Amino acid sequence: DRWILGVEADLSVLDIEESALEPEDGSEKATADLDTLSSLRGRAGFAMDNLLIYGTGGIAYITGDYSVEDDGDNGSTSLDQIGLAVGGGAEWGLSERISLRAEGLYYAFNDKIDTSNLTGDSDPGDFIELEDIFVFRAGVSLHF
Repeated sequence: DRWILGVEADLSVLDIEESALEPEDGSEKATADLDTLSSLRGRAGFAMDNLLIYGTGGIAYITGDYSVEDDGDNGSTSLDQIGLAVGGGAEWGLSERISLRAEGLYYAFNDKIDTSNLTGDSDPGDFIELEDIFVFRAGVSLHF
C-alpha cells in the first residue's frame, strides 16, 4: 500500500533564443530558438502518511530551430531532438484533492547537430551542441 506507480506527461512552452556573431569579421550571425520541452515518464515512489518521495524517468523531446545568415547566404536546420529525462521529487498531500510538489528533472539530448551544409561558407565538421537541461519546479497538483 505504500508503493506508488504511475505515468506522467508534461509540456513546457519555451521562449529561449540566443544569437552569436562570427568573431573574425562579424558577417555571420547564428541564431538558436527553442520552442517546447516535453517528456513522458514513469514515476515510482514510496508514501509515508501524506508525503510521497519519488523517482521518475522516461523520454524527453525538445523542438526548435537553428539558422545562419552569412552575407546573404542563409541556411537553417531543426533542433528537434529525442532524449532522456530523469529526476525525482516529493509531493505533500494537503487533502485528498490537493497536493504540493517540488521536483528536479535532468534532460539529456544528443549533443551534436551537423551544420556543415547550411551555407556555402560552412566547413566540414561544423556542428552545434544542444546542452543538457536541469529544471527545478514547484507546484500545486489537483487530483480528480
